[in-house]
This record gives sequence, C-alpha cells and structure tokens, in this order.
Amino acid sequence: MKKPRDEQAAEQQGGIYEPKTAEMWKTPLTGKQIALRIMIAAAVVIIGLVLYFALSDAYERPIKKYYKGFQKNDAEMMAEAFPDWLRNADTSDTAMTVKAMCMSMISLKNLNYGESVSVNAGVIAKTKVAEEKLRQLEKGIEAHYHVSAKVTDGWDCTLAVTYRDSNGKETKNMEYATVYKIDGSWYMIDVANDSTE
Repeated sequence: MKKPRDEQAAEQQGGIYEPKTAEMWKTPLTGKQIALRIMIAAAVVIIGLVLYFALSDAYERPIKKYYKGFQKNDAEMMAEAFPDWLRNADTSDTAMTVKAMCMSMISLKNLNYGESVSVNAGVIAKTKVAEEKLRQLEKGIEAHYHVSAKVTDGWDCTLAVTYRDSNGKETKNMEYATVYKIDGSWYMIDVANDSTE
C-alpha cells in the first residue's frame, strides 16, 4: 500500500530516506591516484625542508663568500660579504677601505701559506647577538655612515679554518666573524683570527 505524500515527506525528514549526494557517488581512488597524492605530499615536505635549511643557514652566506674570495685571491669577492654602505664609504687618510683591508688579508695569507693555498672554513659555534647591540649598530650606522638601516638579527660566529698549502701542509686556525641581517640580507661586519696550529 502506497503511503500518502505527507508521510513520505515526514520519513525523508526523519532520516529514513537520505538524499544521495556527490560524496555517496564518489568512486574509490585508483592505485595511480593514491601514488600521485603520496608523491605530491612528499614533494611538499621536501620543498619545505629545503626552504627551512636554506633559510636557517642563510647567515653563513657572507662568510662563505668572504672565504671563497680569500682562497681565490679575489678582494672584490671578499668585499661583497660586507654591506654596500661600508664598501662604498668615504674614508679618511687614516682609515682603510674594505677592499684595501681584503687585499691586505690576501697579502698576509700569501706570505704565510703561498698563493695556491686552499682554504676551508666552517661555523663550529654561534652566539645570538643581543637586541640591544642590534639597536646600537643601527644608531652607529646612522651616525657614522648617514644611512638608515634596519638590523633585525645577528650572530657572533666561531669558525674552524684550515689552510692547506701546495705541499699538503695544513694549518688550522680558529677565526671569528660577526654577521648581521641588515635590511633583509645577511652581511659580515668584522672578522678576526687566532692561530692554533
């Protein structure tokens, strides 16, 4: 016996007759579709890790550039590790330009180890620069170089540097560099060494 329309409508509202949605008609995923989704998920994870590691060691870029130029006897490349306003600063007769300082470092290296020495430098320890020092640096840049710069991060780095001459003799030095994130890019501000042979 056929139910009246009102009873049919009431049963549908009560959940006896559930309307068929697109979700119910969805077909199960094929093996290829599952594999594709797994590959996409893996690619997203890999890209995330690459970005993380690329950004986490971004502070090392000026250090690597400096020592690469140092090995190649290229004062211009070494100088690129420093900010433009420091490289292009007008200096008095008593102050040395960044490029002149880099040339002097190359001369000392060549004198001590020879021109064909290989240089391998790596960060072995780092200490975060205090916020107060970042603000002081901003004020110092403004006062001395007449440049408004935003300094947002900094690291005092301890480096293990190995010099190997053409005869294979190695000299190990402990060297130090301070790098700062200035206007969104990392730059070296100073570098020093302490021979530990």
